[in-house]
Amino acid sequence: MDKRDIVQILAKDSLLTEDETKRSFEILNSQSEESSPWFVQLLTGAGAWLAAVMFAIFFGFTGIIKDETGAIIVGFILVAIAFLISVRSKQAIPVFPDQLLLATSLTGHVLLMVGFYSEFNDQHYIAAVVIVLLSLCFILFYKNQLHKFISTWLLLAGLWVLAAELGIQPLAFMALLVIVVAALSAWMWMNESHYLSGRWKNIGRPVQYAFVFALLSGEGIIERFYSIFWYSRDWNQHGEILTSFPYTRVVSAGLFLVLAYVIILIMNRLKIDWKSLTGAGFLIFALIITIVFYQSPSIMAALIVLLIGIERANRILVPFAIMALVYFYGDYYYSIDMTLMKKSLILMSSGLIMLAGGWLVRRVGQVGERS
Repeated sequence: MDKRDIVQILAKDSLLTEDETKRSFEILNSQSEESSPWFVQLLTGAGAWLAAVMFAIFFGFTGIIKDETGAIIVGFILVAIAFLISVRSKQAIPVFPDQLLLATSLTGHVLLMVGFYSEFNDQHYIAAVVIVLLSLCFILFYKNQLHKFISTWLLLAGLWVLAAELGIQPLAFMALLVIVVAALSAWMWMNESHYLSGRWKNIGRPVQYAFVFALLSGEGIIERFYSIFWYSRDWNQHGEILTSFPYTRVVSAGLFLVLAYVIILIMNRLKIDWKSLTGAGFLIFALIITIVFYQSPSIMAALIVLLIGIERANRILVPFAIMALVYFYGDYYYSIDMTLMKKSLILMSSGLIMLAGGWLVRRVGQVGERS
């Protein structure tokens, strides 16, 4: 039996509203139009970056680009060519030309970043503004999904550089950025149907995955290498790097709110009142996990992604979140300054808490299915 037949049967039995039926067909149609698998697009992206580097080296050795102004001009031309061809194309671009356009665009991006950064050596915020605006344009209008994924990362990086150049404490801004990205990820994934059809169809998927991968990889890098996020021109000149910002506590508190939001949405879909004893128990469990791992918010981020992946039955999020959780958990275990006995007790107790939480979720799910 086809999925569309199942939707029609559910609609005929009044189990789906007219709006839900329409949206279900839109989602099924969008899924049938999906492009190549994610791993193929990942290899394509790696190849595009390699081609972009080769293009940049070629321009440098041939003398086409002699200074910062030349880099800006050539970069603008390459970006404009790729953007206009993609936007004006009324049909799907074949694989090879699409890869060529991707490499061309990324080469232009690199040249523009290097050119503006070098040209305005004392005003790096100009380069950051250019990258932010350029990334927004490519996310909204460019048709290549992988490019939208990369542009989302460039957008986040540009925002961080812009904040640092404007005098905002980098570590504090990173804390805010991590919490906002986690919240947006949870919102987009838990309301997934809105981003698989309609006007958000073309940007939903790549931005969803970009936020998740940025959250986990970025948080892991921040916790491991704090010092690279202390950069600020004014603070370096005056020797006033603020290393006392309670980054882990602030991010842990923000991620707890995001985790609570995800849990409440899941309980609503299971028709469980979050104010009930069971609902309160889930939220208390999330709070206990937050308190136990407040020194490593990356574990909290991986748990959020894992919970979303399981709820969405996503075959990419679940394995990625599991690998991230194992890595972050192992890194946390070996990095905490405690005796081996205390580490073992923390490892054992946290494992028991997670097992108890898993049993409780399964139990509640079985009760919900019976009812």
